[in-house]
Amino acid sequence: MADEAPVTDVVIISSLNDCPPGYTAIKVTVHGNAHGHINSANLWEKVMGGQDGERYLCYTKEEKDGKILEDINIPSMDAMYVPKGFSVLKKTTDGKAALYHRDLIIKRTRKEEAKYAVVDIIVANVKDKVSEIYNRKLEKVNKNHILCRQIPYKYISPAAGSIPVATGSMATREDVDHPMPSLGMPKDSVILYSELQSTPQLEFAQQLPQLEFAQQLQSVPHFP
Repeated sequence: MADEAPVTDVVIISSLNDCPPGYTAIKVTVHGNAHGHINSANLWEKVMGGQDGERYLCYTKEEKDGKILEDINIPSMDAMYVPKGFSVLKKTTDGKAALYHRDLIIKRTRKEEAKYAVVDIIVANVKDKVSEIYNRKLEKVNKNHILCRQIPYKYISPAAGSIPVATGSMATREDVDHPMPSLGMPKDSVILYSELQSTPQLEFAQQLPQLEFAQQLQSVPHFP
């Protein structure tokens, strides 16, 4: 079963040596070693006369400030505004420009209020074939796409002792083949274990030991 813990934060670094503690750096594309070649997940797009550079996406699932990553996107070149609830990652962790003439925007939401959660992020070359579970595909940057898996999310307090269980259908091929400029509608669904505990079937199952014990008492002979 895939790890469905929500991503809680992402940053962009200018060197693989700068990945913060607790974060995972995406160093190569999903098929990075295909055909004997190492396809870097570098997001810095060099143009004629421009400077060389490195930019890598890092993510973490560690608890930080009570927020999770609900969505991530790269707006089109002609986008005039940042959607409500999103913030722009303008700088790397060491203060350099995050991307060349593009913006990576993220939506981090308090987990009690989030309706969606990003649970996995990869970088793929434009020629890579990617699993359909990655239902969010961002616009191309340096011949690469950032893709993520986004699912519906419902927060249940740890005090309830619930265990999330993922069910439902995966994304369609069409979702992955076309960049999605706005919040998509993921095809996954989540059923929480705590929601199943009140079903009639489970309530009846919980009563079975008492029913069996009562039947045993009725079969015991009674003496005057």
